[in-house]
Order: sequence, then C-alpha cells, then structure tokens
Amino acid sequence: MKAEVQATLVDGRQRFVVTWFRRSSPGAKLALAFDDYLENGHLIIEAKLTVAKPARYHLQGGLVSTNGTFISWAQRAKVISTPGTHVMKLRFFGLTFRDAGIPGLYILKYITLAETGVRPVKQGNVYFDAYKTKAYTLDQFSTQLDPDPALDRTIRQAKGLVPN
Repeated sequence: MKAEVQATLVDGRQRFVVTWFRRSSPGAKLALAFDDYLENGHLIIEAKLTVAKPARYHLQGGLVSTNGTFISWAQRAKVISTPGTHVMKLRFFGLTFRDAGIPGLYILKYITLAETGVRPVKQGNVYFDAYKTKAYTLDQFSTQLDPDPALDRTIRQAKGLVPN
C-alpha cells in the first residue's frame, strides 16, 4: 500500500515523501476505538487494540486538519505480554499545532499497527480518516520544545552516550 505525505516546513520549503507499507496479519488489531485529550499541552490519542498474541507492537499515524493540511506524525512501540484489550497512546507535540496555525478538529490519517518482533515485520491495515478529535484552540497547545524521552534515549544510545 502506498502513502504520500506533503509538508511545508517553517521556513517555507516543501517536502514530499512517498512510502510503501507491507500488509500482513499481525497478532493484534486496531479496534478502531479512539479517545483524545491534552496532556501538558500535547495532544494524546489513545487507540484500543485487540491482542491475540503477545509481541512487540508499533503504532503510527498522522493528523491532518479538516481541510486536509498535514499537521503532525506520531509513533509508539510497546511490548504487550498478555492477550486481550490494550491501549496504546500516540503523542502529538503541541508546538506542531501552533506552528501549523490551524485549530482543531483534527483527523487521524494513515494509522496502522505492526508486529515488529518478527522478520519480516507484520504490517496491518492502514486506516484513512479513522478518527476525528475534539475541537482545540491553538492556545491550548504547548509552546515549548518537549522531546520524546524514548526518542531522546535512542539518540543518546546511537551516539554512545548511554548503554543499550
């Protein structure tokens, strides 16, 4: 499956990315039940999963405005050790909403769940227009740079600053 994303950077430069997803059958599925809220000025979207097989799962998705303008992308990985219903959270940084200058409602696009503890990765369905968030004003979002702690640790590991 093919996904195309176009973005305008703060300095006005355009970026266009095309990527392909391999679809298969991971040991968990998106239940297509979502909720959203703000946490410290960042938008959190919770996605319910139905897990049949314990494994490491990777959730990713993008947000667009109601007129289709790309706002932000988020991803999260989690090891789930028991079958049943679980929740994974995507964290969209508040500053990206302020930079875009577009208040919400926002639409969750291109959300997909993959089982990543196997080779090849088992990529599930990609859902378009999966969820519409509550309305938010720009002043509800953080103005601070707030790096993802997991991403920060990965970068520091890559630089050899902390042990794997």
